[in-house]
Amino acid sequence: MSPGDEVLLEIESVTLFGDGVARHEGLVFFVEGALFGEQVRCRVTKVEKNLARAVALDILKPSPDRVEPVCPYFGRCGGCAFQYLKYERQIEIKCRELEQMFKHLGGFSEILAEPTIPSPKPYHYRNAVAMSVRHQHGIPYLGFIERDNRTFLPIEQCPIAEERINGLLPHVKQ
Repeated sequence: MSPGDEVLLEIESVTLFGDGVARHEGLVFFVEGALFGEQVRCRVTKVEKNLARAVALDILKPSPDRVEPVCPYFGRCGGCAFQYLKYERQIEIKCRELEQMFKHLGGFSEILAEPTIPSPKPYHYRNAVAMSVRHQHGIPYLGFIERDNRTFLPIEQCPIAEERINGLLPHVKQ
């Protein structure tokens, strides 16, 4: 298995960072853009000793929990991991991950999180955002850093930021 190879995978679970997890030919694959229960055709981007990273090219069998992301920057922006997953399932995953962290990192054997109370407002809830500023040809741009942790992504608005923040972005840019 080498970077650039294409492979068909059955996604078994998903990480807290939104990557699908699959096993194939002795490797654990972390697949960007894939959800549990999906069958995907993906391109390998990195191979290490026991794991590989890949990006989904085609979702051959989509999850019934897959939804269209609200944010036009989703997938590139490094801020949100689960906008392509139904909100109810996002809550379940985060609760399960919390239990796993207590078990594996904290050494607690029997931690069961209380049922999570869903937010009445899954969008426009964040009251602070850390944005970057870049100038191109003398014009300022506000944005975030992409998932690769290097590339600047200029944005016009953010669906998780409070609407007051989004309303101020044009003024801040000036």
